[in-house]
This record gives sequence, structure tokens and C-alpha cells, in this order.
Amino acid sequence: MKRAITKIVISIVILLSTVSFGSPNLSGQYWFGSLSVNADGSNPWGKRGTVSIAGNHWNQQWEDYDGDHEFSSAFTTTTQPDGSININFPAETYNVAFNGDVMIHAGSILNGGGEGIDIFMRKATNVDVNDVIGDYSFFGHWLGTDDRWDESGWGHISFHPDGMVDVNWVSSLEGSHYDTGTWYLDDVNAVVYGSEGSDPLLIGKNEMNAVFSDIPDIPGGHFNLGYDLYIKKSEQVITMAEIAGTYQVRFLETGPGGVPNTCGQGTCVIKAVDDANGILSLDAWYSNGEHDLSSIACSVGPGNDLYLDDESVPDGIVSPDKNLIFIPEYRYQNTPTRTEDDWIGGIFLIRMPDNFADLNGDGIVDVTDMLIMFEYWDTDNQLCDIAPEPWGDGIVDIQDLTVLTAHLNEVYPPAATVEVNEDNNSGQIELKQDQILVVTLESNPSTGYSWKPTKNDKSILIQLGKAEFKPSETSEPPMVGSGGWEIFRFRAISAGQMTLELIYHRSWEDAEPLKTFSIQVTVP
Repeated sequence: MKRAITKIVISIVILLSTVSFGSPNLSGQYWFGSLSVNADGSNPWGKRGTVSIAGNHWNQQWEDYDGDHEFSSAFTTTTQPDGSININFPAETYNVAFNGDVMIHAGSILNGGGEGIDIFMRKATNVDVNDVIGDYSFFGHWLGTDDRWDESGWGHISFHPDGMVDVNWVSSLEGSHYDTGTWYLDDVNAVVYGSEGSDPLLIGKNEMNAVFSDIPDIPGGHFNLGYDLYIKKSEQVITMAEIAGTYQVRFLETGPGGVPNTCGQGTCVIKAVDDANGILSLDAWYSNGEHDLSSIACSVGPGNDLYLDDESVPDGIVSPDKNLIFIPEYRYQNTPTRTEDDWIGGIFLIRMPDNFADLNGDGIVDVTDMLIMFEYWDTDNQLCDIAPEPWGDGIVDIQDLTVLTAHLNEVYPPAATVEVNEDNNSGQIELKQDQILVVTLESNPSTGYSWKPTKNDKSILIQLGKAEFKPSETSEPPMVGSGGWEIFRFRAISAGQMTLELIYHRSWEDAEPLKTFSIQVTVP
């Protein structure tokens, strides 16, 4: 036994120095929008379309004012040391920040030119009007070809149940504005339409929506190339500890008259000081060669507003799932004259997974997580395949155990749970990715009967360890033969629809189960 342990330790040491980086599963349907500009500030370009990724095949369709286009190619992926992902096409390598639902690329545009930003937003599914109604923080960055050239706007927009919409925003050129209109939902395609001629609002997952403008509305391209981003406002109290972690940074900025302009990327780390305050440290490179290495105090709240200074206006907003922070750059105080240092644009902070070693979502990395990993040893289990960090390499092995061991005793906010019991039999439930489904069923092991999962799609829902038995008796120890409850825990790891089924039976009997529990599970 000691010899085996010694071999494992030696293997861990060797593997730590020879890790090659794996990749995440990008498969799914995405909205796509792009904004770019040539280095001399001329010829802004906007794109709008969709991307379908299946396995290692990428299919992208889009339109711009040069017509309709399609790009289709096989690809491979490689996770970089900073956690970003290189998407390797035969003709070029394309780097993105990815949090599971949003991909952002900053740099030269795929199959095109110029500096810019590409936004890929996973499409929402099973949309209804309740997914639209509410208040949002709104930001827009637009480029034109007339003498004003670039503009940004930042404010609030509200979609009302009666089909009305109103927006308050501040323009970088013209100050404050207020407008109203109407809206209706195309629920089949997850699109919201407004007034005639306006660009559609595309509904993404996790209450993030966008408008991508790709065709100038008048000759000369007056401010209709760009993007509007909508992130739903939340009254939920968010603590600094919940958003602390490492983020990928991506941005596009434009200067007065369109020259200069720059895009860039890097990382930032947010550390909590107390519940509301923290420190944001940035390490980013710009395409013009500038290197920004700085730290600034930040605070969160009320709701999902983020502040980077002591002004009364919030500097950014945290997405409701806490996996993205958007920080707009605008200088409406200087209208109508802008200085050469007066940049506008949008800064995306894409959160990297930071609790991937807490497999059962209980808030601490411990021996329980190790036991779960051993249960799925030598498989391609997505939950336990955490090495190389953070996306894995397709097999649960000694590399994953090495990473888990390195995170032992680390503490994180526990994963959200959804609880069901026999009252929910034959019902339906919706889980968000990484949520824990807790199934509690009456049981009495002294009779020889016990519950057993018989139907489960493990690509969507992963069982976390073995079932726990909780006796109904409160005495310690409980009386022999007393009944209680068996408690099963499952973690949602990817989108899909499935049926979870458990039977109550005697394992040695070839007979119909005494009871059956089933529930329809949807992970959007």
C-alpha cells in the first residue's frame, strides 16, 4: 500500500511539470455580433448573425452591408495558461474568453481585417414574455462614417407587461435622453421586435440580451454600426465574495474622430475586502502596445451595480449569474468637445471557473470531492475532468486528482440547490447549470428496500456520491428498523432535457419495484 501511495506522489510531481492544456465543450447555438474599424479610423464594419458549434465543427452565418456570408470549418481547441481558449482553424488561430455561455474575442476579425470585438452569446431556449419583462442596464457603442464618427450611450431600459418599453440614457455626444416605444416577442426564435425598421433584440441565456447593428440606416453610416448590450437589473443582494475571482478582459475603444482606436485583452483579479468592498487588479495589453497594470477600489450594490469610484453613477453591472461584469467607458461630461484622452467603448470581464474543484457544491473542497472523483475514474466525466485547469482534457485521471489536491480546504459560496420529494413525482423542474438537485424519498432499509437511479442522462445530470440515509427518529442512535429518507444529489453540468427516474426495490428480487419516482429535468 505504501509503495502504491509513493508511486502516486511521484506521478503527481512529474505531471505537474508536464501538464498540457485541454479545452471546454463549446457546442451549442450562439448569437453573433461584431464591431471593427481599420487602424486609420476609416471603414467601420458591423456584423450580425449566428454560430452553430457541434463537436469540433464551426458553422457561422452573418450579414453586413456587403451582403450575406458563411464560414464553415473543422477546428480544435487549446486552453491557454491564462485560461483563455485558442480555437485553431486550418488557416488561423482565434482566441476567445469563455464562461460557458458567452465568448468574446478582441483583435483582428475572423476572416476579415481591422481591430474590433466579436461577441458570441448563447441563445436562450423556451422563452416566454416573463423572460423579457423587467428592468435592464443598457450600453451601446456605435461607429459611423460622418463627422461625428463614434458615440456611446449608457442608461436603463424597461420592458412592461402591456407591450410598452421606455428608456433613459445618456449619450456621449448629446447628454440625456428619454424615449418610449412598443415591443413584442417572437418566442420561437427568441427575438424581441420593436418599432418598424429597428434592429431586433436577441435573447441570450442568463438574462443577457443584445442588439447588433450591421447595416447603416442612411448613406454615410450615421451611428448604426455597433452593439447594444442589455443586462437585467437585480434586487438580489450580491456580496463581494460572490464576485471575487479571476476574469478574462476584452475590450474595444475608440478615440475622438475615430483615431486612435484600440482593442485589447488581459486578465483581472477581484479580491474581497468585506461584503461590499474589494480591490480590482488589471493586467491588460492594448493593440497599440500600451500595457495597463493597475489596481482600483471597487464596491458592489445595491443590487448588481458595480462602482469603481465614489461617483453617484455606477461604473458597471454584474450579470445575474455573476459570470460576467460589463464596464462601459463613456465621457458625457465633456460634450460636445472630447479630448485626445477621451476614449469610449465597452469592457467585458468574463469570469473564469474558480470553484471547479468543489465537485459536490457544498462550499469546500474536501475528501468528499475526492470520493466523487474516484467514482468516475478513467471516464470522460465533465464534472470531475478538471485538469488541466479549468476545462480538462477528456479523461478523469491522476492530473485531475493533482488539481483537486492543490485546492484542498479551499472555501467557496455553496452551489444553489433545488429540492424535490415524492410530492413532485411525475412533475417537471428547470435547473440552471451547476445547480444541485436534491431528491428526498421515504425509505426503510430494514425492510430490504432501497432507492436506485435507473434512468439518468449523465451528460446533463451527474450523481454526487452515494445516497445519504436520514432516519426519521431524532434519538441518537436511532432505533433499529426505523424508517427515514434517502437523499440523492445530482449536479446539472450541461444544457438539455431528460427524465430522471428512481425505483424502490429489493436488489435481489426479480420483481416490479414497489414504487417509482420520475421527474422531467430541463437545463436551459
